[in-house]
Amino acid sequence: MFKKLCLFVCTLLPCVACAFGGVTLSDRLDNLNDVSIQNDLIRNHIEAGGFEYVFNLYQQLEQERTNVEYFSPSVGIGDIANRLLIAQKLLTHTTYDVITSNTGKILPVDSDIKPGGIIVLGVTPQLGILESRLDQAYKLAILYPNIPIIVSGKGRKSGVVEADYMYNYLVAKGIDSHRIFKESESEDTVGNAVFTYFTIVQEASLKGINQWLIVTNNFHAMRALFNFSRVFPLDHKIAVFLAPLLLDGVQRADQDKILEGLITSEISTDSNQQFLELLEQAWFNADSYSFEHNDISGQPCAILNEVLFKHALYKDKLVTLTMTFQCVMGLNS
Repeated sequence: MFKKLCLFVCTLLPCVACAFGGVTLSDRLDNLNDVSIQNDLIRNHIEAGGFEYVFNLYQQLEQERTNVEYFSPSVGIGDIANRLLIAQKLLTHTTYDVITSNTGKILPVDSDIKPGGIIVLGVTPQLGILESRLDQAYKLAILYPNIPIIVSGKGRKSGVVEADYMYNYLVAKGIDSHRIFKESESEDTVGNAVFTYFTIVQEASLKGINQWLIVTNNFHAMRALFNFSRVFPLDHKIAVFLAPLLLDGVQRADQDKILEGLITSEISTDSNQQFLELLEQAWFNADSYSFEHNDISGQPCAILNEVLFKHALYKDKLVTLTMTFQCVMGLNS
């Protein structure tokens, strides 16, 4: 029954060796006891944009810990469960350090992107978080005065459409309204990616742009780039600008604690794993970090059928979108 404990360590933690069928229980427990987080490896993956490594590692540590905790009362291995919990905390803290050190910068760090357009992701307004994104987007809009801006987000707060708020905010700061395009259907990060791409496909003036810079807060950057890079065509260059948590000059006594908590939530959220599983099943091989066979990137009908068709937030939009793109429901045409 302990064979189920052997899930991942030889592939993700080089310090541990594991063979599914040939390891004794004692060896297996020794392996788990030696689990460690390699800070430089985590930093390299994050700064290269390989966020799925972090998401996978956290989930696999969680699964290992759950298994150990299940069996620990009978075999006295509670200390190993504690070590796995410590490893998870070290992973999230290392991620926090990397994200904070790259705030105000672009990821991947080696990106040579020359943005042809800016995408600003929405969140609940008037808390300082969205306004931080918008202020950074404004600075980028001044730096690149001739490129369009897509403001993305409907949100889930009644009576407030995030895209409308972002549009008005930027116009009030002096940005030409003709540069701004509103995407007001999305209610989460997956929706941001999908409906922003649909906006580009449907807008003639945006179709030819293949380099896009996403603007979001530092804590949200990993999940944002993770989603967008799997929806947009492979020949598009996507990068993310990490805005501070709050507006420049605004400080809270517990700001660092809040930020680390948000980053932990981003890493541990089930939505990352659900999206990753969808990609693995449908069209993305997480082991090789490559698209295989049924590549739906950049294909509206395939994206509609493989992603939105299975997404609870957007089922009410399927008929309209199917007609818009002349898709056949259930087929990747």
